[in-house]
Amino acid sequence: MVQLHGPTEMVHFQTADFTITIENKDKEEIAPVRVVSTFDADLKPTHASAGFTLENAGLNWKIETLKPGQSLQFQVRAQAQRIRAGLHACCHVTVAADDQPRKQSLCVAAKSVAPPILPGQPQPTLKQSSAEAKAVQPAVRQHAVPQSKSKRQEVLPGSKSAGF
Repeated sequence: MVQLHGPTEMVHFQTADFTITIENKDKEEIAPVRVVSTFDADLKPTHASAGFTLENAGLNWKIETLKPGQSLQFQVRAQAQRIRAGLHACCHVTVAADDQPRKQSLCVAAKSVAPPILPGQPQPTLKQSSAEAKAVQPAVRQHAVPQSKSKRQEVLPGSKSAGF
């Protein structure tokens, strides 16, 4: 079973948490399990649960064994970029075990339109270090170990620190 929870509406540049829950409802353990989370261009992941790798623009977690009845949660914090009114941006999750992928998507709608920028007004920008600007893939930092209650958070350069 895979579930994805998060907001249904966001405003420009708002950050929000998406929670991915996987659970083994079988009577036998499942091994290995791979969880992949991808985002549309208008949602930029900034933090994620520990243990992921960044592959093909997606956050990937590999779980060696998922025991019967065991469930795990992964959290991803993403920031809404310029979602235009009437459009959606989505978080997609694929969980693959026993060559049987299970997919789920959650889309967020633009809650309001950013006010027009008048001549002479500065354009809103996100702070970005020169190292980030040169990166080919977005850098996402790890913050929590899914199998543990202790949490560790790492923040992207230029991002403000905020706990889950």
